Amino acid sequence: MRKFISLILILYFTTVFAEDKLGNITVSELLDEARTSIKRAYEVKADKVAKYEFFRAKSYYELAQEETSKLNLDVGKAAALRSIEWSIRAISKAIAGGK
Repeated sequence: MRKFISLILILYFTTVFAEDKLGNITVSELLDEARTSIKRAYEVKADKVAKYEFFRAKSYYELAQEETSKLNLDVGKAAALRSIEWSIRAISKAIAGGK
């Protein structure tokens, strides 16, 4: 339980600080982090317990991929950050038992 709480805090602070320094972070790094966040949410069964948050995270990830492929890098970065944010929410809700 403590590992998951630590993970959530790390992901949250990474996201918060990344917003200030987006110029230093590449889109591919954000996409990797978003994919990892979704994978972690899936591992805690967020796709069953926190369906809305989990699928919102996946939707933003897919949007980030699509926009990045069209070379809309700023939109891709923003969507990847939103994906990470929704993954964190899904993980939190899954750990809390759906509350």
